[in-house]
Amino acid sequence: IGGKLISLKEERNGGEMPCFEFVLIQDSTYATGSRFLVWLFNKFTGNSNNSDDDGKKDIETGSQTTTSLNRVRAITADDGTIAFECNASLGVQMQFPALMMKLIPDGKDKSERRGSESLRKALETDVPVSLARLQDAYSQWLER
Repeated sequence: IGGKLISLKEERNGGEMPCFEFVLIQDSTYATGSRFLVWLFNKFTGNSNNSDDDGKKDIETGSQTTTSLNRVRAITADDGTIAFECNASLGVQMQFPALMMKLIPDGKDKSERRGSESLRKALETDVPVSLARLQDAYSQWLER
């Protein structure tokens, strides 16, 4: 993840407040566990060296692309206090080989909905904790 401090003009008072922008530069996806499940995961995601145990190259594999842009900025609330606002955009695109798509028991649409819901729940759990840590760190910095 690459990070950069930028300043954004505030709509309320026209002043500038700090804003941190984080961009996903590179990600890695891997599985651990039983050899079969790792193999299956790699086949679904295209996350392998694309060769079978016999050394023959696979003709068709999947692929994954993940993008992320996150901005955390300080804003002045109506009562004059400082608040933090977080805006995030996360995209995950996965392409599966046609043969592997036939093996998905719930079908593509239901699997996409379940995956999106799972990701949303994880973010709703993790982001507030991260923002609370940011608030604590900012408060400690102000007290120096």
